[in-house]
This record gives sequence, C-alpha cells and structure tokens, in this order.
Amino acid sequence: MLSFHQKLTDMMKVARDSLAQAQEKQSAWYDEKACLRTFERGDRVMVFLPLKTDKLQAAWEGPHVILDKLDNVTYVVARSGKKPKTVHVNMLKPYFNRSDVVFWVSSVEGSPEDPEELVMYGDWDGEAGIEELHLPDHLPSQDKNKLLAALKDFETVFSNKPGKMNLAVHSIDTGSHRPIQSRSYPVNEKVRQEINQEITEMKGLGVIRPSMSPWASPVVFVWK
Repeated sequence: MLSFHQKLTDMMKVARDSLAQAQEKQSAWYDEKACLRTFERGDRVMVFLPLKTDKLQAAWEGPHVILDKLDNVTYVVARSGKKPKTVHVNMLKPYFNRSDVVFWVSSVEGSPEDPEELVMYGDWDGEAGIEELHLPDHLPSQDKNKLLAALKDFETVFSNKPGKMNLAVHSIDTGSHRPIQSRSYPVNEKVRQEINQEITEMKGLGVIRPSMSPWASPVVFVWK
C-alpha cells in the first residue's frame, strides 16, 4: 500500500513538472509580441465588455476615462451613467480622437470659378470627331494647339466608337460540363428598346455577332 502511494506521489510530481514546462513555453510564445501598456489618470480608453444582449459576446465600448490605477495591471474606469468598473489592462486599449481630414485642392491661376465640364465627344451614335472637341476656356491657346495636335496624331484611338483588334484570341474551356442556359429577366418596354438599340449598334460596328452556343446568359443593363 505504501509503495502504491509513493508511485502516485511520484506521478503527481512528474505531472506538475510537465505542466510547469508547458506553461512556461506557452507564456514565452504569448509574450513574444507582447508590449507593456500603462495608463494614467484621465486617459481616455476603450473597454472590452460583454454585450447587453448576449453575455457570451463582447465588444469594445467607450471612450471611458481612467479614474485610478490599483496596480501595474488593474485600473478603475469611469463609465457615464454607470458605476466605475475595475478591469484588467488586457481589457483596455487607448482611445485616439479622429483627426480632421484635409484635402489639398490645386488651383489654376486665371481659371474660372465654375469651369464648364469638359465634353470630349457626343453620343455613341453621333459622328463627333476631333474638330468637335470642346476645351476649357482657361487653357492657354498654346496648350490647346498642342493637345489638338496630339489628338489628331492618334485620331484612331480617340474615337467615339469602340475599336477592335485581332492580335489576341480569348477562349474559355468548359470541358465536359453541362451547358447552362440562364433565363432572361423581365424588363420594361423602355429598357427593352434601349437594349435592342445597343445590340443593333454593336452588331453594326462588328463588336458582337450572333452566337449558336448552347450556353446562354442574360445581358446586364447598366445606366450611364
């Protein structure tokens, strides 16, 4: 009986030593990125407290004011309309006032107070070109000439009609997946007319063409 009691005592000692070693390792891992936090009386802080609706969940509440420091890790916090609360430093974090946002606005000397909006081109179905480009009045004439010259050199790029190229081809490999045909969603008559007009214009420009693919997806109408 005495031998069995001695074995239990030895096993308890081994278990305590193993627990102490494990706790020491865990403490070292936890404190690896830890930093010392101290607060003074009057400091504004956020407090991590349980929610009123669910005590199992918590959230940051505040800002509150530090009333007293009981020791290195315990503080008394004043809460508006409630009793002061004693909390651990791990439940506190400093509160920072939101700084005012300042936007820098560059002004052009001699520019009008309300400059007109820069209109590059008309509607898609128009025949607007470089000659119909409207430049702001505050732009010097020399700069206007340079801009117009650059636009004329690249007139095919700055066009009110979409272009196309054949240097690259994009294909989607669907493998053996069963084709998906999504039903079109209902639209009112006005929207349907605009969609048909856009499709007709894009077909005329060669941007799109009729497809015989078993895959189908409705168009997405985006207001501009």
